Amino acid sequence: LAVVLSSARLRLKTFYRTAFIAPFVTPLIAMAQVWIVLFDRDFGLVNGVIAWFGLAPVGWLTDPNWAKPTLALLVLWKTTGFVVIIFLAGLQNIPGDVYEAAEIDGAGPLQRFFLITSPLMRPTIAFFLVVQTMMVLMSLVLFMVICLPEVRILKGLLSFLKERSKELVAGCAA
Repeated sequence: LAVVLSSARLRLKTFYRTAFIAPFVTPLIAMAQVWIVLFDRDFGLVNGVIAWFGLAPVGWLTDPNWAKPTLALLVLWKTTGFVVIIFLAGLQNIPGDVYEAAEIDGAGPLQRFFLITSPLMRPTIAFFLVVQTMMVLMSLVLFMVICLPEVRILKGLLSFLKERSKELVAGCAA
């Protein structure tokens, strides 16, 4: 995807880049609320489309069989923009004359990708893996907001944790 977005022949390049980064810069709580609106069992937009085809509504966030894939899709949507931006930066950091020299030497597109792009992108890939691991660990908040109705409906996450902090500490000590 980053290779396509870095192509000189792509039209509306700025629009596509903005569209991919928008979910990443949107706060987690806002993303969780959008996901709830989309995938609510009774009033969700996705179930509305499914009902239009005459199918029964699905508990996307309440059914254990559907909750994990639905939340995985949310994480994918949320983090794709970050991936694209990081890899675009890595691709733009590769000097063009390296590709030009490889082309003069007779390297085809696949050879240039595997022998030039992949090795020169290793530092970018390593950086991405470290940062992405941290982001996945931070997404626990997102899952709590979506999956725990008492957090979502009655109070904010901080007040929920404050009220339950004694139970959490006691549970950890046991």
